[in-house]
Amino acid sequence: MRRAYRRHTVRYAIAALWAVPVVVLGMFALDLSPDGVPVPPGDRLILALIALPFLVLAVRTFRIGVFTRPDGVIVRGVMRTRHVPWERIGAFEWGHWGGFECGVIRLTDGSQVTVFALNPPFEIQAGQDRRVPELLAGLNEELAKARGWAEAPPSRAPGPAV
Repeated sequence: MRRAYRRHTVRYAIAALWAVPVVVLGMFALDLSPDGVPVPPGDRLILALIALPFLVLAVRTFRIGVFTRPDGVIVRGVMRTRHVPWERIGAFEWGHWGGFECGVIRLTDGSQVTVFALNPPFEIQAGQDRRVPELLAGLNEELAKARGWAEAPPSRAPGPAV
């Protein structure tokens, strides 16, 4: 029953973007500059300290996802990790966060937990990529099994564009 649900392109692409400043700053912090001019030790330390938050963001972005467990799900985001018991979950749905569409966990009290690992891709024609709706449907099937429901709740994901 342990399984990971996430869009790999989101975590790979964004983690790679966070890694660019790590590489550039790290090159100078390690004094690997191509011009051969030595970087003063104090500057190297400052560059390494500036690169550190980008490294943390890259690693945490790479690890995002929804992970099923026998007692619930672990929602790992960039800034926070939450454990949500099956009993508190009403459905995995298509939702919104700050004007953007994304996957959410609709809790039984009506509130939501945003799942950044289930962001739909940028598309010229919306609804062509079915990966996020498929992930939401899979999570709803796991929810139905865990809660003993006869059928999975709907994800309210948009259908394919016609």
